[in-house]
Amino acid sequence: MGDARLEDDGGPGVFAVEEAEVPGSLFVRVGPVYDNFDVRKEPGIWIEYMPEHMNSAYQGPLLLTPKVWRELVRAVDSRLQRRGKFGWPRRWRP
Repeated sequence: MGDARLEDDGGPGVFAVEEAEVPGSLFVRVGPVYDNFDVRKEPGIWIEYMPEHMNSAYQGPLLLTPKVWRELVRAVDSRLQRRGKFGWPRRWRP
């Protein structure tokens, strides 16, 4: 695994870029969600994948609610903290 960086210009979206021979990226954007031409009060988190950063078409989007996004972040953080002094456990348990 290579290094990674975040490209954040302060706008509605941010790129997470994998530094590899061919860098790929995730584009995560917060924006409005439309239902039958009406805007929902709650924004959505739009996630798209770009196999070749800034040199290929977006794949996606995947639309998450803020609630699911927060649950995802907690779940990932929990798994990152599971690594004990003896390394990664052989078996993952929720």
